[in-house]
Amino acid sequence: ATFRIATRYAPHNLYVDTTALREYADERGYADEAPADLFAWGSWEPGSGVEATSIAFDWSPGLQVRWDWTGDEYVRFSGGEPHEWLSIDGDTAQISADTLVVMFAARYTASPSGAGSSVPAMETVGTGRALVFSGGEVREGTWSRSSIEEPFELSSADGSVLTVPPGKPWISIFPDGRSLTW
Repeated sequence: ATFRIATRYAPHNLYVDTTALREYADERGYADEAPADLFAWGSWEPGSGVEATSIAFDWSPGLQVRWDWTGDEYVRFSGGEPHEWLSIDGDTAQISADTLVVMFAARYTASPSGAGSSVPAMETVGTGRALVFSGGEVREGTWSRSSIEEPFELSSADGSVLTVPPGKPWISIFPDGRSLTW
């Protein structure tokens, strides 16, 4: 179900054919049921958030990502260039999303048991700052959960539920202390 693209450098050249992955899962008896929702979904009243038409993520000194609102969706740029997806057939298009969910969390280094290299990881149990961008607007709040088996609860500053509008979301767990502006 995995394949590599020769025109990209490892590890950024490893892809998954989701159709083949589903067949693989079916052959091994994995359940077809979708997992529980990660967030509370719900529509927003237009004009009830703060304008956010260009969002800049400073992931690291060598990686700046920007999402721009087109009037219909957010489109992604990396290093100032359109960031495109690539299909197994070689088709490309710019990465896009209806909604961006950003959860700030502590980054740490995880050391796997046994052999293997240490890898960067994010702490997603507890609480932290959250931003939800949709329709060219942003709403701020917090995320929380007490275990990795639970969905995230997003809350506005007043304690009410911060919903995620329906559509195609892009979810980022963003390192505490890094710059994100809009």
